[in-house]
Amino acid sequence: MAFSPSGTLLASGGQDRTIRLWDLATGQECRKFLGHQGAVNSVAFSPDGKLLASGSWDKTVRLWRVGR
Repeated sequence: MAFSPSGTLLASGGQDRTIRLWDLATGQECRKFLGHQGAVNSVAFSPDGKLLASGSWDKTVRLWRVGR
C-alpha cells in the first residue's frame, strides 16, 4: 500500500492482479488499474502524485497515470 503525496488517496495491490485507488475522504474505491498477469506486490506514487508505479510477480513494473 502507498499513500499519495497529498494524503488524499491510498493505492493497494493484490493477489487479484489489480491496483486499486481509494479516496480516503469517502473510503470508496475511485479507480482500478488492470494489466498485470501476476499478483501485485508493490505500489509507489511519484513525488508529484501524478504517476503510480506497480511491481508484480509477473516480473514487470508498470507506470499508471493517476489523473482523476
